[in-house]
Amino acid sequence: MIPHDFDVQLIGEVGNKRLFAARRDLIWHFVRSAPNRSSQPEEGLFNWSIVQSHVPRYLVAESVRGLKSFNALSRERFSEDDRVVTEESSLLGIYSRGPGSYDIQLLETAKGWPNEVVDLVDQDILALEKCNAEIVEQDELFCLPDVFTPGGNAISCDSRELVEAIAFERQIGRDLKPDRISVFAAYCVWRDLIIKEGLPRTFYEQLIANQFMYDAREFRESPFLDLVMEVQSLMFTTPIWGLVNNELVSISEGDAVEVLMEAMGKLSGIQLTQFCLMDQLHSAGLFLPIAQVIGANSWEQYATWKTQGFHPDSEEEQQTREEVALIKMVGDLTRLGVNV
Repeated sequence: MIPHDFDVQLIGEVGNKRLFAARRDLIWHFVRSAPNRSSQPEEGLFNWSIVQSHVPRYLVAESVRGLKSFNALSRERFSEDDRVVTEESSLLGIYSRGPGSYDIQLLETAKGWPNEVVDLVDQDILALEKCNAEIVEQDELFCLPDVFTPGGNAISCDSRELVEAIAFERQIGRDLKPDRISVFAAYCVWRDLIIKEGLPRTFYEQLIANQFMYDAREFRESPFLDLVMEVQSLMFTTPIWGLVNNELVSISEGDAVEVLMEAMGKLSGIQLTQFCLMDQLHSAGLFLPIAQVIGANSWEQYATWKTQGFHPDSEEEQQTREEVALIKMVGDLTRLGVNV
């Protein structure tokens, strides 16, 4: 069922736990199945828990390149959102050895991963190694001198990993175009819009107008409203929407725009880029993207909320989760919070 529904292949199996995977355009798609707590294996009754994880190909290749064999390499970059296999199963997939320590394992299952899967990872590592010759350093910045944004700006950044990820996309045959989500597309938003032009006041006015269409009382006692109020307590000088002491926040749209612009001014250029991508791709609203870029909400929760109503194996869900993985990675590669 899983291989057919998700278009993946079995790559590892330990007892009743199975890990499936497939390499997509820019993403490795992992699907893990395991009996959940309601199963009664002694009676042959199984209720299966199915968990998906989308990990950018660049991160997988970058994590294991340089190793003479595909064993484990601890990567603190992997968060709980990226976990595929539970921590007690240290034999296959992406798993946790403990808080803050996450690993990729490729050949430590009983039989190892299928050769064709290992070959695909090896191909990506080779592509990544070729990127070294393309990246040059100028004035303490890393550059791809022959790649430009639609606005005519060169690829240049103090994050080597970000530039390397763009070079990697080109190496694996991805056309560097800004109209499809990728690291290059995110860079174009950052360089051509956020840095060159900035977000106009009309952008903030529209965010406020859209938010004010909703009555906060409809979200009473919901996790979303709790998150909204937390974001405002962290970033806003005064609440602009929601409930305070069980009463609706009262503020004019004009004043709310001013408060929002001040709050957004605290974000780095990359955080604003991530915000814009979530706005453009997912119509994510005002508060949820801010929660993501300041770390107030997990990316898995974000993906869950944005895929509600989609079937897990649907094209819509897969596309959204891939987009989320890439948006998250852009922040990770630029050391989220640094004002670049």
